[in-house]
Amino acid sequence: MDYHVNIRLLPPKLNIKKARRDPAVPLWAAEDDVWICSYPKSGNTWMRFCLANLLRPAEPADFRAVNDLIPDIYRLNKGNFSKGSRSRYLKSHEVFRPDYRRVLYLCRDPRDVLVSYFHYSRKQEDIADDMTIAEFAEIFLEGNVPARSAGSWAENVGSWLGARRSSKSFLVLRYEDLLANPHARLAQAARFLGIPFTDEMIAGAIEASAADKMRAIEAREADNDPALRKRRDIPFVRNATSGGWRKELPAPIARKVEQRWAPLMRELGYLN
Repeated sequence: MDYHVNIRLLPPKLNIKKARRDPAVPLWAAEDDVWICSYPKSGNTWMRFCLANLLRPAEPADFRAVNDLIPDIYRLNKGNFSKGSRSRYLKSHEVFRPDYRRVLYLCRDPRDVLVSYFHYSRKQEDIADDMTIAEFAEIFLEGNVPARSAGSWAENVGSWLGARRSSKSFLVLRYEDLLANPHARLAQAARFLGIPFTDEMIAGAIEASAADKMRAIEAREADNDPALRKRRDIPFVRNATSGGWRKELPAPIARKVEQRWAPLMRELGYLN
């Protein structure tokens, strides 16, 4: 079955602004910047929590600390990204950029990404509340989501793999592998990023960044964070699992994603 959609974004002015927002940071990207990159809803926030708890093990991270230690480029401006205050670690959802020299790239099964992005878009009021997941799938497949500079899932993931696959300054981690073996994968990320650690520090960072703890932090900070305060009935930190698409995504939509992006999904181990 084919699905057709009339995109309904609410409110129009807010969403036009979001869709066209230009990240300020890449204009001042420096050679020694380290980038935590991903397509939206692929585990970037969780990884940043883990890294923040690794960088400051004595101070359990909250959303504010994470944004201080590993800023989101879409929430920065030239004033707070001057040379004197530039952070070494930065979060981005951009497609491949040659000025991002050292990149930790997170990827996730696009079927799970679709489901997570749908709920996130409802929380942020980027789509009409009566938009179905089948309708959202159409704009997701074309890359017409609110974070327009991210492109589609395949454009984003494929651009980075195609450009940097064999580079020593590029590391790909799958969200599913982080879930299955967080200790080994966080240690791998820390070595790549040059963050000193011990096994005890890795274990502590993982424990402090557990989904239930992140949800508790979200509840405490929701009033003061624009990414958290909308639609309190829809959590920012959801299930933190893999394979949830099997329950939430209609079979025809799942097949459509698989047919569209089969080669890349197979390469990453998401299809047999």
